[in-house]
Amino acid sequence: MSRIKRNCLLICMVIICFGIVFSLTKLRDFKTKEEVHYEIYDRLALGADPKTGMESITTNDFEIDESFESHLPIVVIECDDEIPNAYHYDTQAERFVLRDGVEPYVSGQISVINNDNCINRLSDSPEISSNMRIKYRGNSSLVYAKHQYRINLTDEEGNASEEDMLGMGKETDWILNISMIDSTLIRNYMVYSICHNMSDYTPDVRFCEVVLKNEAGFQYEGVYLLMEVVEQGKDRVDIKEYSGKKDYSSYLVRRDRYDEEGLMLDTYATKNELCYGYLDLRYPKSDKLNDKIVNYITDDLSQIEKVIFSDKEREFLKYPSYIDEDSFVDYFLINEFFANYDAGNNSTFMYKDVRGKLSIGPVWDYDNIADNMGEYLLDPSVISFHGQPWFNKLVQSESFCKKLEKRYAQLRKQYFSDEYINTFIDDTTKYLGNAQKRDWSRWSEYYTSDRFKLIEDSDGIVIDRNYNDYENIVQRLKDVLNTHGEYIPAELERITLECRYKDAYRTHAGYAILFLILFFSSIIIGRRKI
Repeated sequence: MSRIKRNCLLICMVIICFGIVFSLTKLRDFKTKEEVHYEIYDRLALGADPKTGMESITTNDFEIDESFESHLPIVVIECDDEIPNAYHYDTQAERFVLRDGVEPYVSGQISVINNDNCINRLSDSPEISSNMRIKYRGNSSLVYAKHQYRINLTDEEGNASEEDMLGMGKETDWILNISMIDSTLIRNYMVYSICHNMSDYTPDVRFCEVVLKNEAGFQYEGVYLLMEVVEQGKDRVDIKEYSGKKDYSSYLVRRDRYDEEGLMLDTYATKNELCYGYLDLRYPKSDKLNDKIVNYITDDLSQIEKVIFSDKEREFLKYPSYIDEDSFVDYFLINEFFANYDAGNNSTFMYKDVRGKLSIGPVWDYDNIADNMGEYLLDPSVISFHGQPWFNKLVQSESFCKKLEKRYAQLRKQYFSDEYINTFIDDTTKYLGNAQKRDWSRWSEYYTSDRFKLIEDSDGIVIDRNYNDYENIVQRLKDVLNTHGEYIPAELERITLECRYKDAYRTHAGYAILFLILFFSSIIIGRRKI
């Protein structure tokens, strides 16, 4: 064989290899992380006994003494002053806003009792003690009797201080989260735990019981989740730290309602009223910003929005060059499977590392999932997340829709299977044990009030979703997820058929043409040399 023929053959082999590698890349499976060993199983292995402690709190004002014990960590909060109701509902803005001249934080102390043998008593020495600043947190949950808390750890001089709370990494900002509308106590815990298997930077969460300390003694508050805040950091959203020396930066934003305490970005979609809500810049923080950085982030997001909202096919189909498509696929499916239709509009985070693509996440706020909205009845036979901001455009792409179908088929065999979901719920409720009973003895009047409206389903049957016992409420959670999960594949196939741009063939055809051009070019070049 002549040298020229050998070169032509080599060129052809390179082209073929390139095509194979490209095809494998385009058709690659989504990443599935190494399965997380959930914290509840670790604690059970250490000897945690769900039957530890009393089953109910029956004293006046739910007072307890130092003999109180739990298999869960105990978080003790002591405030120097009463936490103010610093936010009020603005009917015109349809949201809660900070009252003029009111400081929402007060100073105090926080202690965490967490013994190695998982038997924790109020009389025990705490694992962690710290000064803090604390306020009530949430939006609609601000009006609930069982408050949620935002906590900033401080030293004796009032400066920010870091602690590793229950093995979640050293940080300053923490949340004590629970929602009175979730009487199962497990919705947020379940989603965050499962999403650790598939979604980057999902916040860590730990069950605990919260006790308020005051002059009269101790008051039992109930079961909570001590959890991470979504923010930049080594143990949080691990994007490159902003140095202040460059005109560009990594960034973290959140889509939500307008927030006077935040920094709302005036991006392309906001200016043209193409999206719900506002993008709030969460990192870099405002005390480190200058106009150049704000403009850089605004322009960067605007460029992405111009592509996603473009009516020109060629321009729109550039979107994979700007966003981490896998993260958007997983975010869609997580929120659709758990029927969380607040996501996409509110509490929706996105982040971008320097020179990287824009990713959506971490996931956040799941107390409303699985038909837990009092005013509305979920129809489990339909899907709705394709109507959320950005996703209503992304589902125009056949490629994106097919990725949704393929990824869901994977997840339905794993973390979204009926067996996996039912086992996870059963194991978690069993783990809560007497702590759940104590919490219900404190708040059952609220949990069993007729919060859900009686609504007719698609068959005209009036559905009563109000239950008076924990077991039926938990069973209903399983039933909703199992039923909705069964209907999702057909619905995903439907939106694929209805998509605007049938781009899968176009992409492969383009590379086939490139292959042919290179192939025949190599032959022509070879013959000319002959």
